[in-house]
Amino acid sequence: QATKNLHMDIASGRFAEAIGQIKVVKSFVQQGRELSFFDKHWQAMVDTNRPQSWFWHTRDVRRRLLLNVIFLGVYLYVFVSAAHGQLTPGQAVALILYAQQIRIPIFTISFLVANTERAVADSRDYFEIMSLQPAIADVPDATELQVKQGRITFDKVTFGYGDHPVLKNISFTVEADSKVALVGESGEGKTTLTNLLLRLYEPNKGVIDIDGTNIQTVTQQSLRRQIGVVFQEPALFSGSIKENISYAHNKASMAQIVAAAQAANAHEFIDKLEKGYD
Repeated sequence: QATKNLHMDIASGRFAEAIGQIKVVKSFVQQGRELSFFDKHWQAMVDTNRPQSWFWHTRDVRRRLLLNVIFLGVYLYVFVSAAHGQLTPGQAVALILYAQQIRIPIFTISFLVANTERAVADSRDYFEIMSLQPAIADVPDATELQVKQGRITFDKVTFGYGDHPVLKNISFTVEADSKVALVGESGEGKTTLTNLLLRLYEPNKGVIDIDGTNIQTVTQQSLRRQIGVVFQEPALFSGSIKENISYAHNKASMAQIVAAAQAANAHEFIDKLEKGYD
């Protein structure tokens, strides 16, 4: 079951990735490659499942045959007893009906056992993932971040992914009400700086503070509520445009939603849609 689940996870995971990156797949003409990858792991899952299925159905036929022989014996006993006058016709009919009612649950026990075994195997990965503790957690006495001005300071910050350092002893200050552009080649740490500010990663050395407060001493929720993020790759959830715009503030009024769309130069094309913001 574990081997089957592994191949199923790989196949379905790669399938979801290929659909999500369909433009990349088509642009590089790799449809055949993705289909081959999916087919390889799907076939491995089928090959693993085939002997299991054969074993289960073989046992099921034997079990059904044995149960049918047992119930045949019960029916014969009732008929013979009734024929010899040991049971009245009413008692014989009642016993046959009782046997019929018992027969169905007994025949379905194996299905319940098989489904339970599948559920246990399938849920093992779920509970393993759910039991993982986050690498970055709030300190026991974490406080709520109170932003008064919005002055951001990186003080001698060093960070690396594994053994590869990306940032070395970085120090700078972003004053309140100012605009700062980070310019550099790909992989030089521009996105890493924003990830550190959001505490998606922790610096190996150094301190990041907002208005003089070390962000490692505040709750992650209060920190992230104070930061507006526009990601490099746009992402939309299923639902309406209105729900997507108000994702970070689900109690936003319609006026606030429209104002946000106008600020992003999106209001005009949204307004032209058949259902607009809905």
